[in-house]
Amino acid sequence: MNPIIKFSNNWNNKLDNFCFTSVRKIKSPNFSYYQGSISKTFDVFLEGKLYTQAKLVSVSTYKFSNIPQLLLAIDTGKVNFTENVDIFRKFGLVDRDDMMMVLFFAKV
Repeated sequence: MNPIIKFSNNWNNKLDNFCFTSVRKIKSPNFSYYQGSISKTFDVFLEGKLYTQAKLVSVSTYKFSNIPQLLLAIDTGKVNFTENVDIFRKFGLVDRDDMMMVLFFAKV
């Protein structure tokens, strides 16, 4: 059984690309889960349905305020930093100094 990653939205239609990222707030159990799953093939779920499969290539960590704007824009489709803050607040971002992980996937 493959590890899974769940998405509620296909921001910027990123899941349709060969490579895509997922920016997520670091929480102790999920960070260990992803760190231990580098090079594994994930079942990628969108809105509760299997959407594709992708290999986890890398896991990087950043303070939210230090994530390159280009990366955020490609991930969400929003160029404006304030719009990105608003999006990530819906997913638990409290402060711009919150630690985040950037998961980089490539489809298999």
